[in-house]
Amino acid sequence: MRSSCAAGLATALAMSLSAGVAGVANAQPTASPESTHPPTTLLVSNTGARLNRRCMTGTVICASKNQHKLWMVQNGRILITLGARFGRASEPTTEGVSTIYWKDKHHVSSAYGSPMRYSMFFHGGQAIHYSSDFSRRGWDGASHGCINIRNLSGLKWLWDRTPTGRKVIVFK
Repeated sequence: MRSSCAAGLATALAMSLSAGVAGVANAQPTASPESTHPPTTLLVSNTGARLNRRCMTGTVICASKNQHKLWMVQNGRILITLGARFGRASEPTTEGVSTIYWKDKHHVSSAYGSPMRYSMFFHGGQAIHYSSDFSRRGWDGASHGCINIRNLSGLKWLWDRTPTGRKVIVFK
């Protein structure tokens, strides 16, 4: 039996996501009806994206390691989707909630000497940034913990709309 908390959450999300915005995808819970906890991810119906429930409020950058995607989401509405590559097993991308604390358009890694265009740092030395290696080699390879993006124009779009202080959510 679905708890009143979970039922209330699902109803509130469905109402807020469909209110007054044409073309906005509705998020649907992925937990079973018998679950007593709110669902961890919500399916954005006409995109196939499964977003962490924390991505549904405000304007946030969400990144899924399992889906190999990064999104900018505004109140449950996906504004952009970018393919993303994450850290290798020995240097994983940190999961959880962080904020963009520093941006550098033409950053060069002091540790590796690699250009990191449109860097947005969110956790320690980890950043969302363009990767020419990802662009050239595709999914073969991994980062040293950063979130690599290979779509330069898409990343520039994201950079232009991301102030410092923007919330970043990284999840499986």
